[in-house]
Amino acid sequence: MKKTIWFISFLSLLILTSCSTSPEAEEIAKYHNDYVENVNSLASQVDEQIQKSFATESPQETYDLQTENVLPLIDEIKKYIEDMQPESGEVKELHEMRLKQLSAWEEAFKLQYQALEKTVAEESEEEVSKLLKESDQKLLEAAELGQQADNKLVKLAEEHDVTIN
Repeated sequence: MKKTIWFISFLSLLILTSCSTSPEAEEIAKYHNDYVENVNSLASQVDEQIQKSFATESPQETYDLQTENVLPLIDEIKKYIEDMQPESGEVKELHEMRLKQLSAWEEAFKLQYQALEKTVAEESEEEVSKLLKESDQKLLEAAELGQQADNKLVKLAEEHDVTIN
């Protein structure tokens, strides 16, 4: 979860303002600002709920909390990103990178959730450990994909005279 918090924190530091009036510059700034505003808010809520789940008294309570509170937030993040409709080819490319990042992050969470399900069902610790290891790998992948998307964003910002504050 620390990786999720890092990811969100990094994105929230990137507030774009357009220094020119080109449609591309405006789209880059709007895409990123909308993404940060909406995704960061929801991801913060995910982190809050996960933190709450650490304070539960049983794996079943943790499972219930995540089922009722975390999964719907993740679905909302996914729907928001999937519903974004960039127009220019460059922003579409950035968007595809963000979709891949989201997919890896979502898969990591689902692996953690499966591990929790197996814990509740009192299945083998070996299976749980395997799922958690896979989840950690997916979180690393999501972080790498996020870095690539951030690099693409910086490149687009430079090319289109968009200032990153």
